[in-house]
Amino acid sequence: MKSSNQEMQPLHDLSTQDAIDILIADHKRVANLFAAFTRLTGEGHDKERGSVVRQICQELTVHTQLEEELFYPAVRKATKDDDQMDEALVGMQAPSSSFLS
Repeated sequence: MKSSNQEMQPLHDLSTQDAIDILIADHKRVANLFAAFTRLTGEGHDKERGSVVRQICQELTVHTQLEEELFYPAVRKATKDDDQMDEALVGMQAPSSSFLS
């Protein structure tokens, strides 16, 4: 499975719709990776599970970068509600940051 990093153009060159399309595709890729991880049960799958976990972390890193650099700024601009966006971002960033570290 190809990583988003290999497919993506520089973030500053993406339109908002491109970013949304990539985020939706990322959701599907990560869901599929989690399903693959779940199927790899039992003895002898440690190497494969490790590979899937690395892919999940890589996809989530790209996904987070897209959200932070393109999606959230566009939402903030469209809603013009900085307080609500700040509150939403604090709640969303803590779990993903600790998961990826």
